[in-house]
This record gives sequence, structure tokens and C-alpha cells, in this order.
Amino acid sequence: MELSQPNFNAVIDFGNTFGKVGLFDGNQLVLSKSQLEEKDVLLFIEEHSPQRVIISNVGASKEQLLQKLSQQCRTLEFTHETYVPITNQYSTPKTLGLDRLAAVVGAKVFFPHDHCLVIDMGTCITYDFITSEAQYLGGGISPGMKMRCKALHDYTAKLPLVEPVASVPLIGDSTNSSILSGVVNGIAAEMNGIIEKYTDKFESIRVLLCGGDANFFESSLKPHIFANRDLVLHGLSRILQANEEDI
Repeated sequence: MELSQPNFNAVIDFGNTFGKVGLFDGNQLVLSKSQLEEKDVLLFIEEHSPQRVIISNVGASKEQLLQKLSQQCRTLEFTHETYVPITNQYSTPKTLGLDRLAAVVGAKVFFPHDHCLVIDMGTCITYDFITSEAQYLGGGISPGMKMRCKALHDYTAKLPLVEPVASVPLIGDSTNSSILSGVVNGIAAEMNGIIEKYTDKFESIRVLLCGGDANFFESSLKPHIFANRDLVLHGLSRILQANEEDI
């Protein structure tokens, strides 16, 4: 399948170590790759020659990557000064994680006229709410699954470090299974409780689930949810579209 067309845009979401990239034809995500190092990202861009690129989470160590991208195509660095097609009512907007902001923009790509609660399950679990009028109000942050397991190990003398699994018992019959029960079932109960509170406050909402640990919990949430692990990429694509004339 030939993807090297002049109307394709690329989006890059870089974390502390690895990057995730997506190639878009308009609003359609035609290809995505994750767990990429900088050299892999550059190779992806060189291979597909997109017309424009947006990159998020460029730290000091990523300045060289940004420079190299700018030499290959029209490049937009997503920062807190970048225009976004929503109203941001966060009281400290410069402290808001750019991935959280991109995720709620992504929610509006799929449900432009609905209240949306976005739950992003990564290192941390973030809850972000945007109204049907595209007003981002904020949300919540709590420890993610691996962080909870690591905290139990690091802050106790004898509890082991366990790896999360998808299916855990309610009643753990060993130390390992008890930790998993507390962490995994606790997170599911937390999410269901928070969804219920938002539903009580706003009547009808769309719940969207994304992030690397989303597959652990998709089946354990009570209401019907929309799971899309590429939600942040869709948000970045929409932000790039909104800034095309300025790059």
C-alpha cells in the first residue's frame, strides 16, 4: 500500500522514552506505530514524506529531533501556546499535560456534540471532562496500575513487586493475588465510581477510554464506553489541521 502522498499529515506523541506516530489522510488514521525511538520516528517520516507534522512533548533532549523534522517537512511543535479548537477553562493552563489536552480534542473528533469524559490509562490515570459546547473543565489524576504495584513494593518491607494481569480474583489467596486484587479491582471500582459521579452531574455523557492499560479495564466498566488507544493521535491531528495556515 503506497502511503507517500502529499496530502498526508503525520502526528508524533513522544513520552519520556518512546514515541508513537500516526499517519492521517484528512481525519482518517491510516497507519500508526508505537514504542519507537527517535531514529525510528525519523525513519517513519522519511519513508512516508508527509506534508505536515505535529510533535508533542518535546523536552530538552528532543530539540535535535525537532530540528531534523523541520528540515524534512513543515513541522509544528505542540506547546501550551499552540491554538486548540476548544475552550480551555483549566485555571493553570501551562501546567496541564499536553497529552490530556490532545485527548479531549480527540474526543470532540468523534463526539462533537456530547459531554465527554476521557479516561487515559498510562503511568497515571487521568480523567478529563469536556462539555458539549467544547469547554474543557479539567478532571483528576490518580496513580496508574504499575505505579500502584511499585508503591506497594517500595513503601513496605516485604511486599513483592508484581506485574499486573488482566484477570484477577476478588479474593486473593496469596500475597501476589491479594496485591493484584487490590490494585486491579480497586482501579475498576474507582473508575466506575467517578463515571457515576459525572453522570449524576451532567445527565448524559460519553465515556472514552484510551492509554496503554485500557485493555485491562474495558470489560470491567459498567456503562458502554468508546475505547480508542489512538485518541491522542486523533486530537493532535485535529490540532494540526487547526494550525495549518501558520506553519
